[in-house]
Amino acid sequence: MAKFAFCHALHDAADRIVHVAGGDITRHHLRNRQLQSGTSAIPHRAHDIALRQNADEAPVGVEDHQRTFEAKLNRKSVISEIGIVRPCCAATDAVGRPCHQSRATRREHHRPVAPADHVAGKRLELLREAVPGLRRLAILANTGNPAVVLEMHEVQSAADALGLEVVTSEIRQSKDIAAAFDAFKSGVDALYVCTDPLVITNRARIHTLAIGARLPTIYNSREYVETGGLMSYGPNWPDRWRRAAEIVDKILRGAKPADIPVEQPTKFDLIVNLTTAKVLDLAVPPSLIAVADEVIE
Repeated sequence: MAKFAFCHALHDAADRIVHVAGGDITRHHLRNRQLQSGTSAIPHRAHDIALRQNADEAPVGVEDHQRTFEAKLNRKSVISEIGIVRPCCAATDAVGRPCHQSRATRREHHRPVAPADHVAGKRLELLREAVPGLRRLAILANTGNPAVVLEMHEVQSAADALGLEVVTSEIRQSKDIAAAFDAFKSGVDALYVCTDPLVITNRARIHTLAIGARLPTIYNSREYVETGGLMSYGPNWPDRWRRAAEIVDKILRGAKPADIPVEQPTKFDLIVNLTTAKVLDLAVPPSLIAVADEVIE
């Protein structure tokens, strides 16, 4: 399943790493603690890993950047000695603090692989190429998520720079989604969806409403496009998780998280769904198809 692709990428990278004294991440450990429950149980797994420190297990933990991790765990007593590798691509940490600021106060134990900056502007450029008549842009965003709020502001700034008028619909729970599309009835040309757990859970519904409203959509990753979105542009997540495994390996070998440079993504993917384009009667320019990393037909 697409939602576990990141887990498999992490495991594949770990399989290629030979661990030495100081700790070992095995395939059994990773699969039992991540694949069985997905990301929803990450806080509980981190707590369990911390408790096992007394049994001389590897000092490695994980953090779900999309949930209020710090509110659920007493970080000082539970994970103060754990190196946390976050293959994130958000502008904020788990509680909405900018990564570069929170890193300054927690750099001893935290090591983000990458926050990706200024990607929203690139998405709008691609969307404008796909929709030549784009004048009014709709934004759908869960404003209960601090990282999404920052992305929404970035999209608005990028839209202003491109001379686009913006119509924003804010959601906080599933029942808000249908009503959010009412705001687009005034006439918009395309939809930028700020993604988060609420959106991915309701992606099929959002796709249906967007197609019903004849709105081309853009997202940040492939799983939205393969289920009906028009296009996506964002970091290649399997690559991010492979790099995360390599950083975990460095920490297990004795490197201090604070000494490991924070990395920006270097590989980005553009995915286009021509089936959705056909349903929308949208002719995607050949020039855009030519540069796409994947075309779904």
